[in-house]
Amino acid sequence: MSKKFFLSILALFLATSAFAQIDPQAATALDKTASAILNKSSHYIFDMKVCNASGKQISTSEGEFFIKKDRFKLIHPDMSIFYDGKTQWTLNEKSEEVNINTPTEGELEEINPMQIFAHYKDHFKARYNSDSSTAEVSNVDLFPNDREKPYFRINFQIRKSDNQPIKIISYSKDGSSITFDIKKIDNPTINDSEFVFDTKKFPNIEIIDLR
Repeated sequence: MSKKFFLSILALFLATSAFAQIDPQAATALDKTASAILNKSSHYIFDMKVCNASGKQISTSEGEFFIKKDRFKLIHPDMSIFYDGKTQWTLNEKSEEVNINTPTEGELEEINPMQIFAHYKDHFKARYNSDSSTAEVSNVDLFPNDREKPYFRINFQIRKSDNQPIKIISYSKDGSSITFDIKKIDNPTINDSEFVFDTKKFPNIEIIDLR
């Protein structure tokens, strides 16, 4: 086999692999979910479970997540995050401080898993898991193109009846994992002011502006 012919075959293989980075079935499921999430206001109540590298559960907690287009609010015992589409406020009530910054798109993906649905084609490879999917649930894995990310895989389990995620699992390179079990989903009317940190509600909080 000549070197030129070998290189031609290799180039064809790489080109085919590049086009196959987004599984068509995965894209269909993810696009439907993006439309369901990003086109209306949504409210999620979830249980969060953290497991170490041995698979042992080391913590559980409950939280709430509100999203409206590119805005979101996360309420959790450890911290609360407000994002109005440009500015992010991260509140730690235990330390009585709030950090203000302007996050990058990559930083938003690590904080807001719903953000991934809007940009997955640019930053991830996607695979539809036929063996793990059922008539009611689509099972999709995303793998980040950026090898520097602390996680190597995110698994989404998506309910087909309304295209909403019901479980999200993030697998870290150190062997640990974080699981979000979504217990309740509704679609209330949410005012834009809900995504802005209200200093009047926390008069004694220290404000740290990192912008």
